[in-house]
Amino acid sequence: MQAEINANRDLWLLRCIETLEQDETGNKNTPDNRLRAAMLLDTFEATIKRLGKESKYCQYNVNYSMKGRAGAEIDGYRGIQALALQRGDLQAAEKARQAIDDILLTKETWRPLVLIVRERARDFTVVGWRNLLRWQKLSNVDGQRTAAQFPPP
Repeated sequence: MQAEINANRDLWLLRCIETLEQDETGNKNTPDNRLRAAMLLDTFEATIKRLGKESKYCQYNVNYSMKGRAGAEIDGYRGIQALALQRGDLQAAEKARQAIDDILLTKETWRPLVLIVRERARDFTVVGWRNLLRWQKLSNVDGQRTAAQFPPP
C-alpha cells in the first residue's frame, strides 16, 4: 500500500480534498484543506506502518472508481460492437472491443476512491477426546474491523 501512496500521492491528496469541507466561496482546494489532507495522509501512513509491524492479519485494499466519461465511452463502443456483430462485421466488432480494452487500461480512466486496511482476528479452539469416547468442544470466531481508511470517513 505504501508503494501505491508513493506512486500516486498527489492523486490521493486531491481525493482527500474532495471529501473536506468547502470554504465560504464554495472552494474545496484551499491551502488549509491541502495542509489538512497532507496531515491526514501522513497519519494514515504512520498507521499502516504500525499495523505492518504489530498485526499479523491485515488485508490491504486499494480502490479506484471509473470516471463517468470513460463509462459513457465504453457504453458507446459496446453499442458499436453489438451493431457490428448484428451486421456480421467481425473486424469492426474486434476494433470496438480493442477500444474498450484500451480505455480500461488507460490510467486516466480511473480515479482514486479509498485506501482501506482491514484487520482480521481469529480464535479457534478444539477441546476434547477423539478416541473411544467422543467429547468435543469446537469453537471458531472470526472478526474483521477497519483498522485504517483514507480519506477518513
